[in-house]
Amino acid sequence: MSSKNITIVAGVVAMLLLGWTGAVRATIAIKPSFVEVDIQGKRPTGVFYVTNLSDKEARFRVNAVHFSYTEDGGLQMAPTGENSIAPWIRFNPRELTLAPKSQRAVRFAIVPRGPVDQGEHWAGMELESLDVGEAISGDPNSGHAIKVRSSVSLLAPIFATAGQTTYQGEISDMKIAIERGVPVLQTMVAATGTGRLGLVG
Repeated sequence: MSSKNITIVAGVVAMLLLGWTGAVRATIAIKPSFVEVDIQGKRPTGVFYVTNLSDKEARFRVNAVHFSYTEDGGLQMAPTGENSIAPWIRFNPRELTLAPKSQRAVRFAIVPRGPVDQGEHWAGMELESLDVGEAISGDPNSGHAIKVRSSVSLLAPIFATAGQTTYQGEISDMKIAIERGVPVLQTMVAATGTGRLGLVG
């Protein structure tokens, strides 16, 4: 199979998997979408409600993970950082099977190990699908095929504050860029306090 054919086949597989992962995300709901707790001298608890909106059974594993923010405000899983509470979180249940049109409660407890620094700390509940998607696409001329397997994860943030939290920021970069023929002001804002910043603009 030529490199061109491989690229075409791989592109078809990627589109099939994107459709599958999008379908999974559209049929699973997590409420609340995030939680905020006070962790100063406490062992806070909480609960997420996971709903299967589809007509098929869905299976998930529940993990505690750290995350960071992307420049466009999205979330991405990241190695444990100094503000992470992921090692302190316990979920119950750790795995769940959801019948079609059903809902389950996933409870959590945060058990700090030692003193907690003042400021904001965070982690997330990762809902990792145990239903693996598989896409196969082939080239009829050569008889070769590519098979790719993929799984889906959803993330619900947990924010925990300890003591006095400060919310401060500063503009570290500013420029004007042309997007589709229109001048747009672009700024880079750095959080300089001990809590996260939410920007609207």
